[in-house]
Amino acid sequence: LLPRKRWFFISAILYELRNPEKMHYKASYENMIENVMGEWLIMYLDSIEITNFRPFYGTQKIDFGFNDLENLTIILADNGSGKTSLVNALTWCLYGEELHDVRNKSEPLYNLRAAKELESNENSINEVKVEVKIRFYSFEDEKKKYFSIYRSLSFQKWGNGKWGDAFADHLIVDETDKDILEDGVAQNAINNKIPKEMFQYFFFNGATLSNYFKNESELSLKTSIEQISQVGLIDKVYDHLVKTSDSI
Repeated sequence: LLPRKRWFFISAILYELRNPEKMHYKASYENMIENVMGEWLIMYLDSIEITNFRPFYGTQKIDFGFNDLENLTIILADNGSGKTSLVNALTWCLYGEELHDVRNKSEPLYNLRAAKELESNENSINEVKVEVKIRFYSFEDEKKKYFSIYRSLSFQKWGNGKWGDAFADHLIVDETDKDILEDGVAQNAINNKIPKEMFQYFFFNGATLSNYFKNESELSLKTSIEQISQVGLIDKVYDHLVKTSDSI
């Protein structure tokens, strides 16, 4: 999920932000960045398990294997086969929202095949549960720790033969060596780890990758690095000190 080498971020920040008039506090930048980045835990996406979410019928699971030689997972598929839905399953599990290309989503969140099978079975309860589970891992003091997220949402068929609105929204966060969190408290834990505002910089649309390198784009790489690292605070502090010094 995050770059393995935190110095990539540090180098990029210094390259983008350094300019002649600010070189006299270059050391402050470097010390601040090293202190901040040193506190970050690098999280890796371990697996995702999807049940009856949009085109994914039944339970489907992807394990993202990772080692020093194999650290990239490529998913190839035809148009309309569910690549965007896979990414939306991630965002839905994390934030309860689909954040990628959600225009013209006329079909329900639940899988239509699963719903149709329930309708044809007179003995079954007409309820479809959509579930997504994501597991991340990180290393802390050389110990592997997991950060698991589970979100579910149910849909039930009414007496008039129509499927009703979603109900029984449930969210669970299970982190190694910590108590299990649910619903609102669980959402806060997710937001602290992966803020929704930063999501686009980790799970981005490859088709618009060029936008990240355009200064005029809202997805500018320079802007995103500044937001993530908050190094812009240094500029504000410096400007404030200069104004204060001039006024004395």
